[in-house]
Amino acid sequence: MLAGAEAIAQNFYGGDFLFNTLLTGFILGAGFTAARMVTHDAFDRRPTSLTGLNLAHELVTILLMALLIGLFGISAL
Repeated sequence: MLAGAEAIAQNFYGGDFLFNTLLTGFILGAGFTAARMVTHDAFDRRPTSLTGLNLAHELVTILLMALLIGLFGISAL
């Protein structure tokens, strides 16, 4: 799914593929994962420090996946 979203972003914006993959990964991670996790953790009354730690973990994971996709290039998609 991430590779598909990054291919669409690359086709739409053009330019440097690696930069587009990292930016798309960051936006999707912040937009979907963070919104879901913050809402879920707020209703569970989890500590904000735990939510921040989990958000950092998820964002790093998504950015690493985006980096690997970006390094292999669009021809690998």
